[in-house]
Amino acid sequence: MPRDLVVGNGNLLICLDNTLHLRDLYYPHVGELNHILGHYHRLGLWIEGQFSWLSYSDWTITPGYRQDSLVTESTAVNKLLGITLTVNDTVMPDKDIYLRRILVEDTSGNSKTREIRLFICQDYYLYETDIGDTAFYDPHSQGIVHYKRRIYLLSSGQINGKTGPTDYSCGTKKFHGAEGTWKDAEDGALSKNPIAQGSVDSAMGFHASLSVEHPVTLDYWIIAGETLKAVREGHQLLLATGCESLFSQTENYWRNWVVSRVHLNLGVLPPNVSHLFKRSLLTVRTQADNDGAITAANDTDYFSFARDTYSYMWPRDGAFVAYALDLTGHQDLTRRFFRFCHKIFLEGLEPNLDIRREQRGFFYHKYTPGGAVGSSWHSWINPDDETILPIQEDETALILWSLWHHYQQYRDIEFVRNMYDDMIMPAANFLCHYRDEDTGLPLPSYDLWEERLGIHTFTVAAVYGGLQAAANFAAVFGDQENTVKYRETARQIQDAALKHLWCEEGFFYRQLDQDKKTGKLVGDKTIGSSTFALFFFEVLSADDPKMVQNMACLRDRLWVKTSIGGMARYVNDYYHQISHETNQVPGNPWIVCTMWLAQWYIAVAHQKEDLAPALELLEWVSGVALPSGLLPEQINPYTGEAISVAPLTWSHAAYVTAVTDYLEKYKQLTKRERLQEAASSHLEPSSSLLSLALTSQGDLS
Repeated sequence: MPRDLVVGNGNLLICLDNTLHLRDLYYPHVGELNHILGHYHRLGLWIEGQFSWLSYSDWTITPGYRQDSLVTESTAVNKLLGITLTVNDTVMPDKDIYLRRILVEDTSGNSKTREIRLFICQDYYLYETDIGDTAFYDPHSQGIVHYKRRIYLLSSGQINGKTGPTDYSCGTKKFHGAEGTWKDAEDGALSKNPIAQGSVDSAMGFHASLSVEHPVTLDYWIIAGETLKAVREGHQLLLATGCESLFSQTENYWRNWVVSRVHLNLGVLPPNVSHLFKRSLLTVRTQADNDGAITAANDTDYFSFARDTYSYMWPRDGAFVAYALDLTGHQDLTRRFFRFCHKIFLEGLEPNLDIRREQRGFFYHKYTPGGAVGSSWHSWINPDDETILPIQEDETALILWSLWHHYQQYRDIEFVRNMYDDMIMPAANFLCHYRDEDTGLPLPSYDLWEERLGIHTFTVAAVYGGLQAAANFAAVFGDQENTVKYRETARQIQDAALKHLWCEEGFFYRQLDQDKKTGKLVGDKTIGSSTFALFFFEVLSADDPKMVQNMACLRDRLWVKTSIGGMARYVNDYYHQISHETNQVPGNPWIVCTMWLAQWYIAVAHQKEDLAPALELLEWVSGVALPSGLLPEQINPYTGEAISVAPLTWSHAAYVTAVTDYLEKYKQLTKRERLQEAASSHLEPSSSLLSLALTSQGDLS
């Protein structure tokens, strides 16, 4: 099940499903230590002897957000009970406090007053295990505290302004036949057991009177900290400030954050595209840890597929996300990211590896948000039992490429000074030397989809882009020797790419493999969307005839020919495969791949009308987003439902990048049109007209 809502601040991340149940709580790192682990923090309601959890089928639930903010606004309607809930969730931007406000309205049409009891159940797995937890009622805060080692989570609430639960209980779960205290709540009463240890959960009940004229408001909160003292202090701060004020402050903060540095004229976009652009930026922020890691996704339901998660920092995903953030002016996040990369790069240098010194400067497959090397399925030996590096070489190259773009945007030479000596140069030297001596192409590594070992077109293009970035840095620092070295190596790779990667059938090979008998390179004719990289990293221009032919082939072979549409990764993509009718459905449509096609349309546009196909693709993404605006990794080609994880950070970053490219190209073409109009008038343009034509697009609305 995808996560329909996410709220967070870079330390504390909360993910909710479409029943408005909390399913993931990450702290103190985004993506590392999930203290709910995909289980359910339940919300239920008892009224006049009837009980219903929000996961029951008698509820109609619409998850959503307040516009341009990380404050949710969802509704839950139960016609049988005559109840409507309006639910707001948020995490304070500067305090590790989760807030939930539940407005309960009587929609029964009955004039009588009814007693209502709201139950909230906490089911924690602190440090991602249910062994050795403690839950106790804390009379000092009138709440329940769950703790283990250095993690404390304090929950309490106010109903119609009255602090603390009417009812509570702490108990055993999933041990010796005990289901948990959530089960005790279903009769409308709790035992008030004050403490439990081991595999535990807890429940709180809040009682009030409800009528058509008098709705009920319940404020609930979770305060995270390392000590009991810290969470109690957070509780007192919350009471002193008031939930109403905290919600208002948080909503205003995020609305200002999302537009404060975006100097683009969003007014030329359709409203649905503009709204999703801002939602994407906000979503990316929730997936970025304050210590620098940018996580791929934080949807624990993926456990059911592979018993692992997407809660890691892939250098590739992170580089593309940082690129999108830099395009929109959010350099505070990207600086943290590049510092994180610098740190893990230095820690990963392995002088004892039995390889040449110049081949030691690389990034591993993925990393935990805390900076440790992550789990991997990349082998240290190839099918011939030869020792190889378990890497995707494009990831090392992409960090250099993204860092150069960051420097171009902000020109902070002091920030990159130390990185040049001990990250940029070692990584570039690695890219130079990790190549086949005969062809000049990069040596085999794992592809960007993490499925195959070989020489991949995407990797070749990324290495070219990374080396050009390194050469640019070398020139900045007056390192003429390395400037020449990196440029020359990039040129050699470019020549080798054009020699070996083009298939005369009219497209670029997805990858090259070496024939074991002849030693010759054999091209993989599987049509793959990742060959877009040849224009993106400027190995070829976007309008080069071969690139035009290649992109037309991608559009023809990879477009999903159902009512859903969208671009597949490659023909016969097996990952979460829905259909084997590859002529109609080459694979499930991916947001990222569809945005690659949009970026090519933007790159080759010569007048504003040429941007229409790209805009259609931007609107396509808006159409397949979850109702809340979150984007999954891929889409069911027949139903349009989300597949795999949601939200996928890379999907949102790809959308931000494509929208930014669209707006920049729109601005350029508008300037060109106005200058052409001035020239065609056969009059000397007045200074005011020329000034208008050269004005930034932000002033042309």
